[in-house]
Amino acid sequence: MADIVSTQTPKARKAHKCDWCGGKIEVGERYERTFITDYGDAWTWKCHPECQRLVQIFIDMDYIEREDLVSRDSFREACQEYCRAHICPGCESWDKERNRCRNDQGYCLEKIKEMLLEGENDE
Repeated sequence: MADIVSTQTPKARKAHKCDWCGGKIEVGERYERTFITDYGDAWTWKCHPECQRLVQIFIDMDYIEREDLVSRDSFREACQEYCRAHICPGCESWDKERNRCRNDQGYCLEKIKEMLLEGENDE
């Protein structure tokens, strides 16, 4: 079973890659850094705080199953499923003839963030 040893939210001193979305974490940007151990293996997971929040929202909405560890693939599949259900029908990136998204990853992450995280920081 995986154990979260520590979680921190430092400012990046160098550029990193978000382990959820694959996007760049810029120098000076705050990010979540989690140290995890699992049966003798250990690693550090780095991500945008908003991507981490999306994971929790997707779990709460049953787009991601509650598991010991959520995979990067689970996150990306949830993004695609949510996008197709709630964003794609009216999106300019949706190719109606081919019935698919024109974006490389197959979903519009910024639109998902806008829709699901809107107003969270206003409280």
